[in-house]
Amino acid sequence: RERDIPATEHTPYPLASISKPLTATGLMILVERGRVNLDAPANDYLGGAKLQARVGDAAQATVRRVAGHTAGLPLHSQHFYDDEPYRPPPMDETIHRYGNLVTAPGERYQYSNLGYGILGGVISRVSGKGYAGFMREEVFAPLGMGHTSVHVGPGLEEGQAVKYTPDGLVVPPCDSDSPGASAIYSSAHDLVRFAMFHLKNDLPDQKAIISDAAIDEMQRPSPGTGPTREWEREGSGYGIGWYVGVTEDGLRVIHHSGGTVGVSTVLALIPEENLAVAVLSNTKSPWSDVILIEILRALLPGKLGDFPNSTGGAADEPPFAPGPELVGLWEGAASHPFILEGFVHTY
Repeated sequence: RERDIPATEHTPYPLASISKPLTATGLMILVERGRVNLDAPANDYLGGAKLQARVGDAAQATVRRVAGHTAGLPLHSQHFYDDEPYRPPPMDETIHRYGNLVTAPGERYQYSNLGYGILGGVISRVSGKGYAGFMREEVFAPLGMGHTSVHVGPGLEEGQAVKYTPDGLVVPPCDSDSPGASAIYSSAHDLVRFAMFHLKNDLPDQKAIISDAAIDEMQRPSPGTGPTREWEREGSGYGIGWYVGVTEDGLRVIHHSGGTVGVSTVLALIPEENLAVAVLSNTKSPWSDVILIEILRALLPGKLGDFPNSTGGAADEPPFAPGPELVGLWEGAASHPFILEGFVHTY
């Protein structure tokens, strides 16, 4: 806004959580090369820091469950702004601090940014290229995504969409301790190219980086993950990097959204209609979802059934009523290590 630079279909926007299906695609490349087993413990691919089971068995926190948000990891979100002195710690340190299973693997769905940060770490360790380098060489370049990068890539600094608060203040650039979850920038044009590949309608200049079978695997909901939204019906849930929604009329909507300070994004695929829509905004707003729904309703009149005016929002839950196992006197200790001025403290 300050420099009067108009947005175009090639303007890189911060994607926030739309980074997850991109990261998942990178993961599936390594799966198909036999370098990663989806049903092996995620700890098999980690370094010195391993996932610790406060509940359940860490060996059951498989790569597939981490990718489907059922490994037992917490939500977790930690950002480091460029105008602050703190920088993201190494992934081993993040796992050491926060990689605690708080529910038994496979017991319940809990959306986890930390899980996709860990998958980015797995990609880095297994490939030996680093997460950003692997994604650039193995995902973005083969799919012809020239305006896509982890963080703001070289040569894209001048053309990126600056983030704004709803009242118009510039949001400083920031990093995360889980870049595999939220650190990718991309344009609407590049996201549609990515979507076309996942619709199995890839362009002549795109390389088939994963098989059709792997694409189907990513779009298959994991057990215990859905429905997670009020409009979703039987067959809905979270696959590998994608939400999979089924409408009242049986239409599948493969989608993911992203949102944080200065970001509202959404990408939706309708495989049966060979349709993809990407909406990117550089401020926090409900309008990206509203615009998506209006486009889908215009292109698919009468086919969306009870699809709402937003893809977000969890299904209504009954009021919490604690059972007898939770009521009464609790005794124990709560601990969490963190580093302050070179010392490890516990409280």
